[in-house]
Amino acid sequence: MQAKQALTVSGQKGVTLIEVLVAVIILSIGVLGLAPLMAISVSGSVRGENVTSVVAAAQQLIEAKIGATGFATIPYTETDTFENGKYAATTTVTDDTVDPSIPAHVYRVDVDVVWTDDMGVERLLTFTTYTTKN
Repeated sequence: MQAKQALTVSGQKGVTLIEVLVAVIILSIGVLGLAPLMAISVSGSVRGENVTSVVAAAQQLIEAKIGATGFATIPYTETDTFENGKYAATTTVTDDTVDPSIPAHVYRVDVDVVWTDDMGVERLLTFTTYTTKN
């Protein structure tokens, strides 16, 4: 007959419940550390969407002025809003009579777009191009 061996705690194989709990807690802390990155990612995505909308609108405003003639006064200023008033754009057309650094027979078209982002910060983008007088 063989003698039965007594089971000892040190001889057990496998993982105890306490070890599993500690591992889950450590994993949870790591995952919670990544949560702020998600918020930053969403904020960056919204900011990118705002800039894309601003660039598209500014491009349309500039293209409307390129090739235009007969501005009533120089400097010519026009204010527009778009996307239900979320963005405000000011278009200014100047020439050499206002700014001597502008070459003769050339208009400078400036478009300033202002909006308030999702964090409550006022943002401004300025776009400038030159076009010949017709």
